Amino acid sequence: MKTLADFQPEVSDWLIDDWFPLGHRGMVTAPEGAFKTILGCWISVCIASGTPVFGHEVTQGPVLIIDEETPQSSLDTHLVRFSKGLGYKLEDLPIYRVVMTGFRFGRKTEMDKLLKMIEAVNPIFIRMDSMLSMLPSGRQSLSENDCHLGEIIRDDLITILNNRPKCSIMLSAHSKKFV
Repeated sequence: MKTLADFQPEVSDWLIDDWFPLGHRGMVTAPEGAFKTILGCWISVCIASGTPVFGHEVTQGPVLIIDEETPQSSLDTHLVRFSKGLGYKLEDLPIYRVVMTGFRFGRKTEMDKLLKMIEAVNPIFIRMDSMLSMLPSGRQSLSENDCHLGEIIRDDLITILNNRPKCSIMLSAHSKKFV
């Protein structure tokens, strides 16, 4: 008889032990106001500082946050508070932020800029907030209800991981929006 352990994937490297493997992508999905950004900031500070996330050891390294939804001042406030709470100054942690620059999935020029940034920062963790804010616009002849959006997002995330295989990506998404 098979047990749950028989179905566990073998993972050689973890970003967050027994929770989030290196080289993978994941998604945090919840309604608006459910603290997705707060969770992402907490995880980012923990990874940058080498602090366990909810008791799970982390692989410490640089973090890249791409946020198209949260104003810079609000994002920095969250990061500063978590950093101070763990005994660090935010400016001493390897957390790089790109806020409200117009990043959209499916745009080659945007992906090229992002890949250059990833090469410079060499992140172990990339947090992208929020998926809805990063959807391609009508200029690409797509609407937010287009069936090809998932393929575009998947392909861009795979491109990122192919360029940085020892990195994990966490994408935030609203669960009550019609997407």
